Amino acid sequence: MVRRLTLIALAAAVAACGREPAPAAPESGPALSATARATLDRYQDQAREFAGAIDAGAGADELSAHADELLASADAVLPEFLSARPHCEPYLTAALRLGKLWTSLTPAQIEAGYHKDGELPAVADAASCYHMKDLVVHPLTALAHLAQDPPDAAAARREIDEVIAHVTVVRDMR
Repeated sequence: MVRRLTLIALAAAVAACGREPAPAAPESGPALSATARATLDRYQDQAREFAGAIDAGAGADELSAHADELLASADAVLPEFLSARPHCEPYLTAALRLGKLWTSLTPAQIEAGYHKDGELPAVADAASCYHMKDLVVHPLTALAHLAQDPPDAAAARREIDEVIAHVTVVRDMR
């Protein structure tokens, strides 16, 4: 019961943010393995540590290391996720390009291109791909906010708070 209420609260937090449209409910598919779910649990813990580092005013190198940990965890789950949902491959491949581009984009450009899918190809059942995409996009957006002059730690923190909700959805997808 507590887990269900937590999921409802996290979903409400993502919807209340108003920055991203709430996708339709994902199509059912195979559940992720226990190993993948454990990796996503670690991702969630890493995201919380990243949020704590932002709150503590950590330096750029430490914050970048936290983002790298999140991206490595997402990358570890990606092959299994794509095996279960192969239609997501072009969408997620395009989203992964942000890893090389984010330093040349403003947070607003990342928002339009990657959060709102303006730079991503249309795929059937994109709702089943959406939350996995955000496990990559939100940490990079947080870094973009922190790279501004002056850095926007509050916006970066919001990105990490949002990704915590997304990781729960990916972990529990069926």
